[in-house]
Amino acid sequence: KLWNTSINWYFYVLLIYGLFCLSPPTLAAVAVSSNGSQEITAGTSSADIGFEVIDELGHPDTGATIKFSLVDPSGKLITNGLSTNLGSPSSSGQVFTRLNATGVIGIYTITATLLTDATQFASTYVIVTAGAPASLTVVSGAKQNLVAGETSAPLTFRLTDMFGNVLPGHLVNFSIKTSSTGIADSNLIPN
Repeated sequence: KLWNTSINWYFYVLLIYGLFCLSPPTLAAVAVSSNGSQEITAGTSSADIGFEVIDELGHPDTGATIKFSLVDPSGKLITNGLSTNLGSPSSSGQVFTRLNATGVIGIYTITATLLTDATQFASTYVIVTAGAPASLTVVSGAKQNLVAGETSAPLTFRLTDMFGNVLPGHLVNFSIKTSSTGIADSNLIPN
């Protein structure tokens, strides 16, 4: 008898419709939209990395909040390495962050996650490589005094950037200056 009256039927339909309308729409996607997968040198910041947030109908979602997270090359979560940790999409659904300058080389992973639904996320990476040569130091073979005609022990050098990151594969040329007392490693001059 409950379904027999049109008023009861009307309230039932309204209740079901209201329940569907009250539930928030789920997002269709969070995706990397610009400047993903960058390579930068130590001591420089990345370009802005864009993420697009769209709703289930494919329209920009401007009401969402995105949480950015950063994982360093050792797998550790870093809290202060990005230009922003939270962002709201623009009218076009875009939200941006960037990797701040660092001297630690390796691959950094940046993830944008919908604050209200952790299943909606997108990730990209930034590779930080060693910077320009800044220091050439003797690792072994220092402080040798030789008599004319003798061969020195091997000299080993380390070329690093301003953060101490080793720069393999660079060609370094040397010249030797002689003195009346012999040759010392302090007289080796890189060209």
